[in-house]
Amino acid sequence: ALQNMNNDESAVQGKGWSILLKYLQQCGNGYLMSFIFFSILLFVLLRLLSSIWVQIWMDAGDGLEEQRRQNITFADSSALELQGLINNNPKLWLYLLIYGFIVLAMLVFGFFKGAGLLITLLRGSLK
Repeated sequence: ALQNMNNDESAVQGKGWSILLKYLQQCGNGYLMSFIFFSILLFVLLRLLSSIWVQIWMDAGDGLEEQRRQNITFADSSALELQGLINNNPKLWLYLLIYGFIVLAMLVFGFFKGAGLLITLLRGSLK
């Protein structure tokens, strides 16, 4: 059994990328694999965008920071007091709407990514 395994390893050596490409061809056509790749890429970018959007949202506070900075009574206030609470932001609906669309897109592309990988990789391993 050990000799048989050594023969298998020597047959595979030097063919690294060609074996991977053959496996990917067995998984599905190029369009399907490209769609899955872009689904993964979009999912990762949407996760990054959600973090960035939440940071923008938190930094906006209640939208009145500039007015507080101009008011002399807030001169010695901390940054948190200057920003105010996000619940009082008049554009709260906009922040929630955009965040909701980002989460919805993450769910859709996450499903495409997971289901696509499951189906294509199983198909490639069965052939």
